[in-house]
Amino acid sequence: MKKIYVFAGDYYHPKENVWAALNKITAGALIDAEIADCPIENIENALEYDNKPDVIVMVRENRIDAGKEDTGNWLTDVIDDKLKHYVEGGGALLVIHAALASYAPDTEYTQMVKGHFVHHPNEHCAVRYISNENMPFNEEAFDFELMDEHYFVTLLDDANVFMHSHSEHGVQPAAWSHNYGQGKVLILVPTHNKKGYEHPEVVRLIASGIKWCLNT
Repeated sequence: MKKIYVFAGDYYHPKENVWAALNKITAGALIDAEIADCPIENIENALEYDNKPDVIVMVRENRIDAGKEDTGNWLTDVIDDKLKHYVEGGGALLVIHAALASYAPDTEYTQMVKGHFVHHPNEHCAVRYISNENMPFNEEAFDFELMDEHYFVTLLDDANVFMHSHSEHGVQPAAWSHNYGQGKVLILVPTHNKKGYEHPEVVRLIASGIKWCLNT
């Protein structure tokens, strides 16, 4: 059975939030794979062994503990290089929401992701997410609304954007995808809280993204 390693949970983004969606995906048998909850401290080992995962799902920011000063970042130069080679060699990286935050633009990680978080308005607002014809997977179009952080991001010029977010604050890229070497990279911006991850369209979006990463 194919394996998915999930690295989630930081000071601002409890891992229980994204697992609200992942548990629905597992319970609904929407994917045929084993999903494991992994601490970020284990990522270097996960990238070293021959028995690497088929997909890495990253749902956490780079800072080890944003609630404290000088705790450092988990993405060291060594891990950055190993993660790049994992994807280049045929692995898949699914980046969700928080995993765009606090990563330096000059890291291999950000270059693979082709973008990074810049800011969001202080208050949650109504954000509408609408897909377009560039969707990499064969699914019905997405069009849903959440009370959410409206993420503003900086993208590299050649990002294949297949969803935008719309709110009173403007329009922003909300999902993009590309091949990287022999592997795949997929970025999904929604959402911030547990209620958002329980939304059926968010569950469908994440399940579709995982299946695309698994080539199923």
